[in-house]
Amino acid sequence: ALKDPNQRPMKSEKKVAMPPKRGMPTTTRSPINRYKRETELKKKNKFLDNVKSELSLKVAEMQKDMTDMKKLCDGLEKENEKLKKFQESYLLILEAKNWDPVTG
Repeated sequence: ALKDPNQRPMKSEKKVAMPPKRGMPTTTRSPINRYKRETELKKKNKFLDNVKSELSLKVAEMQKDMTDMKKLCDGLEKENEKLKKFQESYLLILEAKNWDPVTG
């Protein structure tokens, strides 16, 4: 029988080793290692909770500082406007009396 030259030869059936099961490595499956890992994770969680609470306090403090700064800025802007109005009124008075504001 003639074979088609474009036909690929059939692969021989080889037994392929099954890939290892996914999941926990065998070293962490033992109860002692599992306990150590859980203890380590609990310590890390406690540390992260402490850091989170410290950051929350800092954020609250910074927000309070921001509101204080905004109030101060608003007060300074009002005072600046008030001083500009006084300056304009004094310049008008000087011009009305024909005094030069620079030389007096």
